Amino acid sequence: MGVLGKVRYGPVFFTGSYRFPKVGRVRPYGGGGAAYAIIFKEFDGSVTQLGVHNNWGSILQGGVEYEVNKKYDLFFDFKEIWLAVDAHGQLSGNIPVKARVKLNPSLVSMGIKFHFH
Repeated sequence: MGVLGKVRYGPVFFTGSYRFPKVGRVRPYGGGGAAYAIIFKEFDGSVTQLGVHNNWGSILQGGVEYEVNKKYDLFFDFKEIWLAVDAHGQLSGNIPVKARVKLNPSLVSMGIKFHFH
């Protein structure tokens, strides 16, 4: 089984969120937005002359912040991303091929926020 092709890409996220009122030290939030896949480089495999196109997708996110004290918060964030790209190339020399490749990652992040007030 060979590799059809590979790409080097970077996603960009544009999101907005609504922060719900605090319950004690906890503040949940939710939101959504858009994702954009930027294709930096294509690498041929079994498919030659591989071309993959940048594309837009959508995001839903949710999370929670926990206030440790006035200066620090801990946070947990989850993003579900629906993102696909269109690809084309040549198989076995002269057979044109096309594909829609779904990326659809789920991202989890945790961290510490520092407030400068």
